[in-house]
Amino acid sequence: MPFDIKLKNFSMAGTLGDAFLVYCKLYDYHKKTSRKIGLYRYSRHINFDNPIADFLKNIDFIKYLAPCNYTDHGITKDDKLKAPLINTSWHGRGYSGQSSDPREIKFNPFPDVFVKPKRVNSKFTIGIQYKCGRAGKDGNSRGVSLKWIKDLRKALPKSQIALFGIVSEDERIDKFCKENKIINFVNRTNFKEWLARIKGLDFFITFEGFPAYFAMSQKIYSLVFFIIPTILQRIHPQWKKNNTIYCIKHPLKYRLLRKTPHYSPNTYPVNINLAKKVIQKIYAKKNR
Repeated sequence: MPFDIKLKNFSMAGTLGDAFLVYCKLYDYHKKTSRKIGLYRYSRHINFDNPIADFLKNIDFIKYLAPCNYTDHGITKDDKLKAPLINTSWHGRGYSGQSSDPREIKFNPFPDVFVKPKRVNSKFTIGIQYKCGRAGKDGNSRGVSLKWIKDLRKALPKSQIALFGIVSEDERIDKFCKENKIINFVNRTNFKEWLARIKGLDFFITFEGFPAYFAMSQKIYSLVFFIIPTILQRIHPQWKKNNTIYCIKHPLKYRLLRKTPHYSPNTYPVNINLAKKVIQKIYAKKNR
């Protein structure tokens, strides 16, 4: 069916991970209607226009209507927007003050994405997202430590591990990867290759956010860590069924952390045995 000439406009709030969740819904809407879509964004993080545009420019039925509309607060159902809001819950019901999705909007957990998998080689490969999230004083940057990665390497000495991320500590990471025989993709991929490399993995370890949503949607078995309980509103039941989603902090501890101004923890202790057990299970399944 041909595209409608006139755009059907919607709005979203948030950054890159939120944009991917909205894409899962717009993908389903487009499949049903063949309509071309315009997408507005509302956020205080206006600097995310470029990465969101990098993603959406490859989607031929979505036109990203940049620049971002600045707001100093989270969008609620009382805000007047340029077009109906699509929220980030998998079920479409409003939460955290946001309105529910329009009736015709549904979440597709396995949308097609424009990249083909790019493997390192034929060996079973574990990918680790070293850091993800927003940097800065009001950021939510999070990830595992280099010590944790080193311990995982010791626990799985014959495994092939690849490291991803964008960080300022380039020389330190390069030295670490050479010493521990880890494939280093940190600061070495553009956006499209990053996605292709993730899609070419056998197993992926990451905190919740864009890389987690992307990997699970492309059926890459993932061990996903999260801190904030409301994140589960974003995780589709099919993603929960096919992956391991693990909370690493008690909700009470999280509430206490939120009282600390500009506190943005970025490394967390995660049980190595948990990761090892899940990885070995997937390895055995793939090599039956």
